[in-house]
Amino acid sequence: MEKIAFIINTYDRSPEILNACIESIQSQRCADSVVVVVNQNQQPLLGVVPGVTVVHHPNKCISVARNIGVKSVEALWYVFLDDDGTLRQGAVSALMSALDDPAGPWDVVGGKVFVRDTGETYCIRQNISGGRLSFVMLNAIMGGILAIEGDTFREFGGFDERFGIGAEWGSGEESDFTVRVYFHGKKVLFLPSFALDHPDAGEMDDAKVKKYALGKGALVRKHLQAGRGLMIVLEAADAFCLPIVEAGVYFLCLQFKKSRRAILKFWYRVKGFCRFR
Repeated sequence: MEKIAFIINTYDRSPEILNACIESIQSQRCADSVVVVVNQNQQPLLGVVPGVTVVHHPNKCISVARNIGVKSVEALWYVFLDDDGTLRQGAVSALMSALDDPAGPWDVVGGKVFVRDTGETYCIRQNISGGRLSFVMLNAIMGGILAIEGDTFREFGGFDERFGIGAEWGSGEESDFTVRVYFHGKKVLFLPSFALDHPDAGEMDDAKVKKYALGKGALVRKHLQAGRGLMIVLEAADAFCLPIVEAGVYFLCLQFKKSRRAILKFWYRVKGFCRFR
């Protein structure tokens, strides 16, 4: 059994970008580790650097691809990375140190994502110090750099394949998994030194706003049905109240495009909540 399996799912990505991700792992990977690339494209991958295992499974869903990657190799830990990200030097050693930390054992370790060109934090919710996360801080976990203990992953059935890019609900697969394990007493760590550089996401168009918002609304509904009332109070405020506040602030600042997008986000979150079964 491998100690760590790095799982990279890739879809419609150039070999140069994918190889940069792989090489950032190979330059610092530990012993007893393997790199698995799940090719979601219809065509075989060409020009991939040697030393990786390629699993061909054509699909567009990130959750399906990552679950397939896990099934292809037995490991103590699985590290999921975006195919257009590159690990910062020292990321793997930071993760290894955390896994040996007596404060653990950890079940989920989330890393920090930086914008490659600017060095800024990719998402404002990650502007926190490291440590064990309480429920209110779980949204610091991002799927672009995420480590999950192998037995924990299998115990909870992996990612819910209804969530994530390419699925019915186009976001939230990592949030769903993290919330599920948290409510069963598992320990979640945020580790800023376990870090990834990622291209700037840029401004989301209406289609992307819709997909992400539908997933957020469906996620809240799923955990409401599971009886997690505390989550609903907090998540409902974030999911439904915050966009309304944003829309008002942007409108007063005469930023009408952003105001419209905030309203769109609110509307599709409500739709996701109402339509999820």
